[in-house]
Amino acid sequence: MLLFAVSVFLIWAFISYFTTGQVDQSIIEDTNPGEMANQNGEFQNACGSLGAKSAYYFMSHCFGVSAFCIPVFLFLVSLRLMKAYQAKLIKWFFCLMLLMLWTSVSLAMFVSPIVPDLHFNLGGGHGLWAGKMIEGFVGMPGLAAIMICIALLFLIYVSSETIIILRKVLNPLSLIPKNVPFKISSSAEAHDNSNDEPLHIVEDPEVVDDPMSETVEFKDDSFVT
Repeated sequence: MLLFAVSVFLIWAFISYFTTGQVDQSIIEDTNPGEMANQNGEFQNACGSLGAKSAYYFMSHCFGVSAFCIPVFLFLVSLRLMKAYQAKLIKWFFCLMLLMLWTSVSLAMFVSPIVPDLHFNLGGGHGLWAGKMIEGFVGMPGLAAIMICIALLFLIYVSSETIIILRKVLNPLSLIPKNVPFKISSSAEAHDNSNDEPLHIVEDPEVVDDPMSETVEFKDDSFVT
């Protein structure tokens, strides 16, 4: 129950950080004595001073938007401990960890430069540091290639259908059917068919299966030989 409450608290604080983080950032970076008690409402975060501090640390200093993976994993652990949902924690841990790290670097290097007016880097401090380090070794094209390869490997691990879709993308000619059925007709035949009148279907006439018997009387008894 404690992990469940912590996960819900962090998710709520992270969501509130999108709108209140810019106001709380100045107070967090230079906190005066007594301001952490938040008696006068110095912090605007919906979860108070502790929520503002937590959101600032995880989203600004650490992993950015992908920090949501942390409370999600805590939420799954709490459900497993309460036996409400039997989640495979090891699989969820590695999947969420890889997703968090990959998203952090991708947002910091490719998305944040497009939206420079935000009060925090979408990939966080970790994404910016890791992206700059990799870029120093292989450059921006190499970084993009590495991120694409990691994403494809992850999708292949999640679903085997990914490799089939990848083959179709790499070989679009395979989508064209090889045997296309067709029919050759002469121009005269096509002209005759175009002038044909529509057929009218006529219902079968009534058929008498059991006719009535009739009696025939012969008045002349003579026979002609």
